[in-house]
Amino acid sequence: MTAHLITPARGAHFTMYLVQMTNDSRASQLAAGVERFIFVVQGQVLISHSGKKIKLSSNDYAYFPPGSSDTMASSDGAGLCVFERVYGKKVWRTRSGLGTCPGLLSIKMVKILVHSWHNLCQIFTRR
Repeated sequence: MTAHLITPARGAHFTMYLVQMTNDSRASQLAAGVERFIFVVQGQVLISHSGKKIKLSSNDYAYFPPGSSDTMASSDGAGLCVFERVYGKKVWRTRSGLGTCPGLLSIKMVKILVHSWHNLCQIFTRR
C-alpha cells in the first residue's frame, strides 16, 4: 500500500511516498535512470547489496543509485518513507546567474517529516 505525498504531477522534480510493506513482500526494481532513498519508519527491511545482506530497522536509511540491482524485502512488514527522482542536476536561474538545483531534502528534514506523519497516523488510529 502506498500514499503519495509529493509527485511530479504537482510540479515537483521528485516523488515522495509512504509505503506499508506487507509480510513477505519485495520492493520493485528501479526504473532506468531513477535514484531512490528510503527511510525506515517502522519494522525491518533486508537489503541485498553485492552479495551481502544488510538489515535496516526503524530510523535507518539507504540510498539506491541509478542502475542499482540491489533488492529490498521485508519478512514481517515495514513502513517506509521513499524519495525517488530521475538522476541528474537541474539547472535553475537565480539573480546572480545559473546554479544547480539543491538535492533532495536533508536527513534531518526527512526525519522531521516522517516523525510528524507517524504522529498523525497514531492520532487517527486511536479514534
